[in-house]
Amino acid sequence: MLLGASSAVRYFNQRLARMGYEIELSVKDTSSQEGSLLLGAMGLDKDRGVIALIGPVNHRLVKTVMGYAEAHSLPLVLTAGRYPLSPTPWYKIKWTFGISPPIGHMAKAFFRDLRKREIKKIGVLVDEGHGFDQDIPWIKAYGVESRIEVLDVEGFSTEDVDCVTQLQHLKDLGAELVLYRGDSRFLPRLFKSLDEAPLTVAFLMDTPLEGIHSHPGINRFSVLVQSPLLFLDDYLKTVQRPAIVAFKAAMETTSLHSRHEILAAAKAWDAVGLIVSAILNGAAPNRAGLLKVFSGRYSNHVEIRLTYHGLLGDFTPDRRDHCGLDTRDLHLISLD
Repeated sequence: MLLGASSAVRYFNQRLARMGYEIELSVKDTSSQEGSLLLGAMGLDKDRGVIALIGPVNHRLVKTVMGYAEAHSLPLVLTAGRYPLSPTPWYKIKWTFGISPPIGHMAKAFFRDLRKREIKKIGVLVDEGHGFDQDIPWIKAYGVESRIEVLDVEGFSTEDVDCVTQLQHLKDLGAELVLYRGDSRFLPRLFKSLDEAPLTVAFLMDTPLEGIHSHPGINRFSVLVQSPLLFLDDYLKTVQRPAIVAFKAAMETTSLHSRHEILAAAKAWDAVGLIVSAILNGAAPNRAGLLKVFSGRYSNHVEIRLTYHGLLGDFTPDRRDHCGLDTRDLHLISLD
């Protein structure tokens, strides 16, 4: 993530120089510890006087850094997590925006692609112990909207030795595909279980998939992975082409090669890019200026929304949607 952010600063400073601006990256390593994160955020806020925070790497620290940003009126661009970023009367967020797609955005794009593939019945396999069960209402809601039947939701624990029973049950119900909602720790047991109960398996964008190519039975079943613009073959036809070419050139000089590492770097790049895009579109280079442009401005009763053409896709945040990722830039692709 640091490599992605640093590369973005070098890239975007060339454009900011025309306006007489330059951005500087201040870094605090939190070591994935809540206490270190709060101390780091406080140092960046009070000592360095940063105009925005980007991060964290660890999705389990998202709520902590959101709490700090909201309490201290500091713009935050999230690069991890899948939490909803749409303010409501009971979910009040003002200063937090995001590059990492919320579960609603991922679910909407997922079911759109299932319809294109003419898949009508699916099952869900979900980790019951790490908050992934909170995704289920979103998945069911978009299933209903898309007229795709979610036959059943089967749970598992990271302590389970396999999930053959759950997969076979979904298969017996007539599921054409199983959506996996969990982290990477259970994946070796998932693929071993799929050897015995073969099903097409799908993953949303936020699931790390490192090492699965080495599984001996990986070619016996179909694997679909939700991927952003950066991983699509036709990105060269888009307005993002210069940035994607520059990003890939920058990554070639690093040791980053896996999908998970490249995605983390791209999210950090886009977090910097969103901030720079706001400044290039008239935001005063301070906290209030960023918030005004991120949230959408009004001129003669017409809302003016920021559009940032990012590596992951197009982002158009506003007061109602603090991510604003165009879900048309997320697609299910077959794992090569």
